[in-house]
Amino acid sequence: MLDYRRYFDEQTFDNRECFWPDVCQEDPRWASLAPRKVRQTEQINAPLGRKRADQIAHLLGMDEGMILTPAEYQCLIGTPPRDPDREIIFRCIYNLTNSNGNAAIPLSSYGLNVTEQGDVRSVCAPGAPCLEFNDLFGGRLAEIAAEYGFLEKLLRVETETPLLQFIEDGNPCQESGEPACLIESTCAGK
Repeated sequence: MLDYRRYFDEQTFDNRECFWPDVCQEDPRWASLAPRKVRQTEQINAPLGRKRADQIAHLLGMDEGMILTPAEYQCLIGTPPRDPDREIIFRCIYNLTNSNGNAAIPLSSYGLNVTEQGDVRSVCAPGAPCLEFNDLFGGRLAEIAAEYGFLEKLLRVETETPLLQFIEDGNPCQESGEPACLIESTCAGK
């Protein structure tokens, strides 16, 4: 873990322009929705706020009719002991939304998490729950949604938002960072 500390220390925050590799560049029409470059440690894990979250959802084509109810969400993630599919879904959601991280350093803000064995890894590293979730997306997820009555919501998200395009666009970037799925940016003067 100490080998990576320099990537998280305050001294790494500066005003240089940094860029992702071409294969990882977002489509310009979505750039305004992407997180801004962090310039101070206090910005890490800063809440979006309801107003900004609603604005992003609207710009992505989402509406209230696509949002799972608490009961639907509970059906999606299941309760312990979870079946293997719901465990994958639960772990992926946890790894992506645990903005305070599950370590002293807020790793989830960097697309990282700490495994049950205490290892730091990318949320899209081989065998990571979010990559396994991708496999569920094509079939089992729809079965779960149909079983619990929210298939229409899932289908609307797939057809009325750019989610499937994001998945397609993100795959080459993820593959470029194999096997660990870690991508390094290039900064001016470095």
